[in-house]
Amino acid sequence: MRTAFKYYGGKGMLCQYYPKPEFKKIVEIFAGGACYALRYYMHDCILVEKNESVVAAWKFIQNPIEKQLRKIPEQVDPGTKISDFGRLDPGFEFILRAAANIGTAGQNKKMETITKIGAVHFYKNTVRKVLFWTDKIQHWKIYHGSYADFNFGEATYLVDPPYQNDAGARYKFGSKEIDYDHLKKFIKSLTGQIIITENSKSHWIKQYRVFDLKRCCGLNAKHISKNRDSEVFIHILNDNNQAQNEA
Repeated sequence: MRTAFKYYGGKGMLCQYYPKPEFKKIVEIFAGGACYALRYYMHDCILVEKNESVVAAWKFIQNPIEKQLRKIPEQVDPGTKISDFGRLDPGFEFILRAAANIGTAGQNKKMETITKIGAVHFYKNTVRKVLFWTDKIQHWKIYHGSYADFNFGEATYLVDPPYQNDAGARYKFGSKEIDYDHLKKFIKSLTGQIIITENSKSHWIKQYRVFDLKRCCGLNAKHISKNRDSEVFIHILNDNNQAQNEA
C-alpha cells in the first residue's frame, strides 16, 4: 500500500530514498500520486494539483461512496470495460482507469479497457487502496490549481514536476507547459526544506547539487536500462528566502 492509486511517474519505489521531512507540514506542489506525503501521512499534508481528475481521486479517497465501491468485484476479467461498472464518481472513475493499465494514469489519455496485467490486482489497486487510506488522510488539505497560486509558509516542500524530457510531456499538463525559470524563482521564494525530483539530463537543475539515486541508494543497476535517464533529487534548505544547498 505504498500508493493510493496507480499513477504514471509515481514515486512509490523511490520516496523512501528522499530526505526525511524536517517540518510537520508537508506540501506537494505537483501532487500526482503524492507518494512522499503518503509515506508521512500522519503529518499535516497539503496537495496542490492542476489535473482536476487527480484532485477528484484524492477527494474520493477522503470521502468514498460505499455503494460505488461495491460495484467492483474481487475478480475481473481482462477486456472488461470501465463503463461496465455503470455511472461513477469522477474521482473513483479515475482510480479505476488508473488500475486498468498500470502506469498510465496521469497521462493525457483515457483508459477504458482493463488489460491482462491490470486485471491481476484490480480490486487491490482500487477498492482496497481506497479503504486502506481513507481514514489515514482525513486531515489532508487538497487544492486544485497551479503551484504558483499558493504559499503555505515554512514547510517541507516536495517539488516533483513532470520531468523535462519526452516522458514528462505525456502528462495532461506536461513539461512543455512548465516555465522552469519561473519554477526556480518560485522555489527560491519558499521557506523551509525543499526536495526536488528530476531526471539527470534535465537542464533546469544544473545549478543545483544533485544526488544520484543509483549511486547513493544502491538501486539494482541490472534492472535499469542503459538508455534510461537516472533518477536524481536535490535537497535545499531555504532560510529567509536564501537557497543553500545542503553540504
